[in-house]
Amino acid sequence: MFYPICVTCGVQYPAAEEPPAACLICQDERQYIGWEGQQWTTLAALQAGHHNIIKNEENKNKFPLIMGGLLGAAQYEKLADNPGRAMDGMKVQLWAHIVIILFIIMGNVGFFASRRREKREGGSL
Repeated sequence: MFYPICVTCGVQYPAAEEPPAACLICQDERQYIGWEGQQWTTLAALQAGHHNIIKNEENKNKFPLIMGGLLGAAQYEKLADNPGRAMDGMKVQLWAHIVIILFIIMGNVGFFASRRREKREGGSL
């Protein structure tokens, strides 16, 4: 028995032998589901690839929980309502991904246009 966790939204479900057929959150038409479809993971698998940092230095009554990396820093700034360098870094990263996707689209359009032109001219592929 294990506790299945939805890879897309992170919701953990009750212990079961098999994961549910679909995630209740991800069944919403507005929710993004990756090309691979519904995927499940376990807490052990998440712990193998991710880690959180718990610090108890400043105040003995507070336990700040910090997720590592740029995403964790941006989420922390958002929670603290104090936008800073990490939020700016996420914006830059977003635009870099958009540019990469546009280059991929342009390359595919060029490839298929050249194939179409070769077919029209009677050339072999």
